[in-house]
Amino acid sequence: MQIGIMAGPECNPVPPNHNDIRSIEMAKKDISTRFWEKVDTSGDCWEWTASKSTAGYGQISRVGKRGPAQAHRVSYELHNGEIPDGLFICHKCDNRGCVNPDHLFAGTPKDNSQDMLKKGRRFQPKVDGMNSSHSKLTNEQVRYIRASGATQTNLAKVFGVTQAAVWYIKARRTYRNVI
Repeated sequence: MQIGIMAGPECNPVPPNHNDIRSIEMAKKDISTRFWEKVDTSGDCWEWTASKSTAGYGQISRVGKRGPAQAHRVSYELHNGEIPDGLFICHKCDNRGCVNPDHLFAGTPKDNSQDMLKKGRRFQPKVDGMNSSHSKLTNEQVRYIRASGATQTNLAKVFGVTQAAVWYIKARRTYRNVI
């Protein structure tokens, strides 16, 4: 009896690792089946109950592809077909965990931005200029810098800020509230 050497595909001496087993199990189920196992349809928004990204979007593994797919995009594709290149899948309900196809629409990046603005979701800083905790200048100093004919480098040295900070003040990119 000879020990140690085995031949043929039926004699694999190395057991499959965990990732191989998971891939085999995933391959046995199509994406639709795996998708619906992870959806709670009891409410108006159909909530994704499995893994979510740090941004709150549902995600699902794809066999043979690197990285997870966003669940709301998978839902859209299951109900509407392939997503055309360059389009986003946006939520009418603003619930990132929702995969209800009635709550999703395809849109351009511009459509997505306009939807965000219309719904008041754009980040807007609450403070500007002297009201900011990072402010180094008073409103009077800002007015002086804007009116001054001195070089930006000299003004920066006098007020203890960078030349770029002076440029931003003169260009009214910062301290916009100061007249």
